[in-house]
Amino acid sequence: MTTFTNGNIFTGQDATSFVSAMTLENGRVTWVGDAADVTDDQAIDLHQQTVLPGLLDAHTHPKYIADALHGGACTPPHINSIADMQAALRQSPEFGKGANVWLEGWGFDETKLAEHRTPTVDDLDAITTEQPIFIYRSDCHSSIGNSKALELAGITAETPDPKGGEIGHFPDGRPNGI
Repeated sequence: MTTFTNGNIFTGQDATSFVSAMTLENGRVTWVGDAADVTDDQAIDLHQQTVLPGLLDAHTHPKYIADALHGGACTPPHINSIADMQAALRQSPEFGKGANVWLEGWGFDETKLAEHRTPTVDDLDAITTEQPIFIYRSDCHSSIGNSKALELAGITAETPDPKGGEIGHFPDGRPNGI
């Protein structure tokens, strides 16, 4: 059993929950509280250092990794253009399986495509308008969908941008799939 005191120990209960002391037993936190409550004269002084939980997902996109297990890779060296991406999605095992089966992809980067632009709803609709298509960009901070995916998501020209996000539009106001 080891007790630590005089620290800034993040509990994870909310963004501002810190305590000043904790006890570990066999690698597990067994107590957290106030340093004033510590009676262990062997306690280790943390000198106001911050302690964070050992499992922090700082920015690893675990859902993206899981999605990559079944979606098609839209990355170089095999995908170097929008036409390559279209061909790869047509070769997907899910292609042609019906309106309830999504075609999914991941990893496109418009800067690496011959066209140097993000594919649009029109590019994906050239593959199919019967099945929804959804593709994550390489950074997972944006994605593209075809008209079927937009329809299922309820995205129209009038749909407001989500808080912290943006729905792309063509100059005529129609959603561009981005």
